[in-house]
Amino acid sequence: MKTVVVIGAGMSGLTAARHLAEAGLRAVVLDKGRAVGGRMATRRIDKATFDHGAQHISVRTEPFARVMEHLVARGTARVWLRTASLTHPERGIEERYAGEGGMRRIPEDLAHGLDVTTAATVEALAITERRVRAIADGRVIAEGDAV
Repeated sequence: MKTVVVIGAGMSGLTAARHLAEAGLRAVVLDKGRAVGGRMATRRIDKATFDHGAQHISVRTEPFARVMEHLVARGTARVWLRTASLTHPERGIEERYAGEGGMRRIPEDLAHGLDVTTAATVEALAITERRVRAIADGRVIAEGDAV
């Protein structure tokens, strides 16, 4: 099975890794953060929960709409707001989504079942004719057929 190294466990990286896995490839996801999510960051202080990164998600493509429909069906996300644009009426009604219990729930759900390593800062890529190696602290932390 071919392996693809994905750098970044934000929405783009996790969505790409999920599509790669669905296509029968092995995706190895590396992220420098303490948790998955990138800008989809939820913090808890005492009993308060707040999103200090992205507060909602806008969907503008059909493939991503299917991803969000799946997350809504699983109870991970919900429609937060429906809007219409006066300057772009061709867009029709646009839905904006929020994570149930915080935005980080969305990338956590997308990461489920994937090979994800956090706190891994990729400093370099070593590329040969056949392999790609992700390097951190002078050592190989992941290897694949593509990046």
